[in-house]
Amino acid sequence: MSQLDSDNVPKTSSTGARRRLVQLTVQLPAQDLAARFCRQLHGADKQQLDAFEEFRRTRDADAIDVAHVTAAIKHSAVRHMPVSH
Repeated sequence: MSQLDSDNVPKTSSTGARRRLVQLTVQLPAQDLAARFCRQLHGADKQQLDAFEEFRRTRDADAIDVAHVTAAIKHSAVRHMPVSH
């Protein structure tokens, strides 16, 4: 957190907290969190629901809160093109 700009630190009721919520929504969509948000599982049989819950439990046990962040871009990828008139 010390490397984030003060605006981006996710403190309660801050701009950073709202930005973090948006990031989480993109990274982990609702249909991956609960069967009720997954349209393909509405009306599914017990075997499909059990398979989804097993996926969710495994994902939560193995992947949640595990990360190693490194810089991916060492320089700007933006190219400035000359404007033609």
